[in-house]
Amino acid sequence: MKDEKTKIKQEKIIELTTSFCDEKLNEEYKELSIKLVEKLGRKHDVPFKRGKLEIWASAVIYALGQINFLFDKSFEPYATPDDICNYFNTKKSTVSNKAHDIRKMLNMGHFDEEFSTGALLESQPKFYLDEESGFMIPESYINPMDSYFDEVYELFKKGEIDDAIEMLDAIDEDNPEYNRAMFYKSFILNAIGIKDDSSEIFNEFLSELDDDVDLNDLLKEDDETDENDPGYLFEMGQFNHEIGEYEDAIEYYDQSLELSPNQTHVLHFKALALSELQKYKKALKIIDKAIEINPNDYSLLNTKGLIYKQKKNINKAIKYLNEANKIKENEMSWQFKGDIYYEQEKYKKALKCYDKSIEINPEEISSYINKAKVYMEMDDLKNAEKMLNEAEKIDENNIEMLCEKGNFLLSQDKFSEAIDYYDKCLEIDDEYIEALIFKSIACANLDYYEESNKCLDKLGEINPLILMELDEMFNG
Repeated sequence: MKDEKTKIKQEKIIELTTSFCDEKLNEEYKELSIKLVEKLGRKHDVPFKRGKLEIWASAVIYALGQINFLFDKSFEPYATPDDICNYFNTKKSTVSNKAHDIRKMLNMGHFDEEFSTGALLESQPKFYLDEESGFMIPESYINPMDSYFDEVYELFKKGEIDDAIEMLDAIDEDNPEYNRAMFYKSFILNAIGIKDDSSEIFNEFLSELDDDVDLNDLLKEDDETDENDPGYLFEMGQFNHEIGEYEDAIEYYDQSLELSPNQTHVLHFKALALSELQKYKKALKIIDKAIEINPNDYSLLNTKGLIYKQKKNINKAIKYLNEANKIKENEMSWQFKGDIYYEQEKYKKALKCYDKSIEINPEEISSYINKAKVYMEMDDLKNAEKMLNEAEKIDENNIEMLCEKGNFLLSQDKFSEAIDYYDKCLEIDDEYIEALIFKSIACANLDYYEESNKCLDKLGEINPLILMELDEMFNG
């Protein structure tokens, strides 16, 4: 039974959501929001006992919006995440996380019979199993999510990366389009330089596929590929880009650009591919062309800064990262600057940059991990551990965090605990080189020589040169 304070909080949240629905949405959303708040209020441990009521109200609308395509312009009513958060004066990253908690708590998904709008339930498509590809295909051959992904694509092209990622994250694992969402998210993360997260998501995506599924089916749903479609050519380029076939990726990007020369997103990826091949002069020329077309896209300036960083021209790298921040202060500009200062061993400056990144996005796990690395270099083990613990709270399965936590424990001679973390890394990616190297060291310290040698053998299979480098490092 709820106490009086909790009842008052529930009434206030209902009052807030009702006000928003009356002004921005419709009667059906109002009824659904009341139903959702009341269901939360019946939980044994009522979640909104704690926390700001405006955040809970925002999250209730947000969660309903995510499963009812509120953020898709092709649906009515339509509102954006910013519309919700600006109305309640709340922070989008906080609200997004809280909405995720609500959906998980109540097992809410698309076409949810309890919390979906009537129009959405009526439009629920019927599927049949396509035996050749293994996919569930709508009987009408029309994918109701196409317009949703079109909007993600448009946001990406405009440089509104955060909003694009947010829309992809709104797609639940039980949605037939979840794999497609992971596929696109991996490329967007790669485009803005978060390669570890990109690879982790892409590996997860691949693990979900049946061996007989052709990846091209995800890029093009028609039976025939269209070499005159710039979008399809771009997506083929992205796929080759992600698997490290940069020359092939550039060929696809060039074919796409030949058909439509002023696609900034294609130019952006081409510059990234050229940079991976260490063709920095060409990469800069391409990214400059993209910036000329869309000078207000801060992600393009971030990439230009990264290319200069790779060229070891630090002054210019920082210059363009600062310019990106002038257009829109963003966590990645600060994080990349922090990385530069970290590499220069300017640890205090690096910490300030990572702090700014976290201030903008408290869920940006890489900044916590990088702060931990800085503190370890400064022998401030207390703060290093604190940062790693914060990172673990955000994502306990983040492979970089797991490996760094193992490294921290290894530095404390806590070999068994370190091995546990390396094993978690290797469950995610059994070829994660850093985890194999340090697990081998930890095992050797415990006289687990057989296990240590297994790690070394695996490293030799991946790349024999690694063993030569390790031998030179320890015996040279």
